[in-house]
Amino acid sequence: MTLASTAAGILIQIAFLGVGSVVNLAVTISSAVGGLLTSLVGHYLIAMRRGAELLDGGLRRELHGMTETNRILQDQLTVPSVSLLERDRRELVKQKLDSIPSAHRDLVIKVLKYILQHGEADPVAIIAGGILGSSANAHPIQDALAMASYCGLTTAVPGSYNRRIVVINSGLKEALTYHLLGE
Repeated sequence: MTLASTAAGILIQIAFLGVGSVVNLAVTISSAVGGLLTSLVGHYLIAMRRGAELLDGGLRRELHGMTETNRILQDQLTVPSVSLLERDRRELVKQKLDSIPSAHRDLVIKVLKYILQHGEADPVAIIAGGILGSSANAHPIQDALAMASYCGLTTAVPGSYNRRIVVINSGLKEALTYHLLGE
């Protein structure tokens, strides 16, 4: 490429000054050096522009990726709006949990968490689940289930008379999950 630009400088000299000007060595060399410098400067400017365009394109893609990641993270951070009905249910559940005597509240909360996680429960299943340790008997758990039922937090499964199976009150399940499991 550099040789072509040198030859171009000499050809321009011949075009403007004629063939006889090539005989003068000083003019020929100055024309060749001028063509070479013009070529180098031109190539440098073109390379700088293309490099900047490539860099801008890469940065644009990277910025677009970051913007998309940022949008996804912001969507994950946004707190879903809670309906007025659900807000009322959460307040009702909080009042019901606060109404349980403090001596029994921890056990009732453990039992409710167990039921939330397993869907349904009876005293035998809760003891087998080990929430009270290995030496537990069914009486405290039956008391906790009775308190939860009295507060309206649980309901008995129809037809489960031999083993009293209970589930979370379906209208309060989301509010209980919010208060007990933090979801």
